[in-house]
Amino acid sequence: MSRTISRVLIGYCAALTLLNVAWVVKKGGPRYVLEQLGLIRHKHINVGFQEEGIERLRKIPDTNDEIIFAGDSITYALSLLESFTDVRNHGIGGDSSQGMLDRLPMIAATRPKQFFLNIGTNDLSTEVSAGEVAENIREIVDRMAAESPGTELFVTSVLPTNLELSGGLREERKLVAVGRLNAMIAEAAQVGKFTYLDFSPHFRDDKGQLRRNLTPDGVHLNDDGIRLYCKLLEPHVKSKELLARRAEGARPTRP
Repeated sequence: MSRTISRVLIGYCAALTLLNVAWVVKKGGPRYVLEQLGLIRHKHINVGFQEEGIERLRKIPDTNDEIIFAGDSITYALSLLESFTDVRNHGIGGDSSQGMLDRLPMIAATRPKQFFLNIGTNDLSTEVSAGEVAENIREIVDRMAAESPGTELFVTSVLPTNLELSGGLREERKLVAVGRLNAMIAEAAQVGKFTYLDFSPHFRDDKGQLRRNLTPDGVHLNDDGIRLYCKLLEPHVKSKELLARRAEGARPTRP
């Protein structure tokens, strides 16, 4: 009887091992293991619509003193960026900090007047560590500063999530990681290469989560959330149209 039990247990363990091996292979094999151990950076692989988005961005004519917003779907959805002729929206849904690094040369080559970056939420969703994301963001900023020294650089905080809508243990870990990442970005900003824009307090509820009235799914912003984000951004954006509007508003009225 004991031999039978032993054989069953051995067979079970063997089957479990094969399943684990198959799962690791599906995730990327040895590279996946090294990524999870923090020994190498995570690799970003674009899917079809992202490749199409990058090709679309390559075809945008380069102009003097343009302003570039780069990031993932949060950036892509910003309606403010459609209102001004010198603003370029380089947001691509699902992008990661490594994906941003990969396509950065295309952006740096335009020598923009201003560069706004919001990236990291998709990294944290796939459990890339806050430390690795912060390192990628620092590298993005360093490269932009080196290749386009006249560009004014901004990095905005990664927004929290709402656990009631997006739920699960992974999202709970992500919410904690968002706080760690933003603290790292704020610390990196102290070296003076970029300005850190911390919008998170405007989006957090009393539990530290993304306010439910600003999101449809716990991660992305609804129309009210987008309007709030744009309102917070606008004072920092030096678009020709915005500057002219501000100058007009500052003129004293005749008696």
